[in-house]
Amino acid sequence: MSSKTCSECKREMPKSDWSCPHCGNLGEPTVDRRLGNEISPKGSMVMLLLFVIFPILLFLLHLLFPDL
Repeated sequence: MSSKTCSECKREMPKSDWSCPHCGNLGEPTVDRRLGNEISPKGSMVMLLLFVIFPILLFLLHLLFPDL
């Protein structure tokens, strides 16, 4: 477990804590390191095709050609 030093009482505290368990100082919140999980433009186009445009096309084909 990684730790950081409290800015008020200078004691060690877990990095995941938002406040010092010894003195109660709020300090700075930890930064979430899970960056880069955004969907790329190419990925968003694939998602749009798969979940929006393709089902609409299938529905329209079903309306136009009900025997298929």
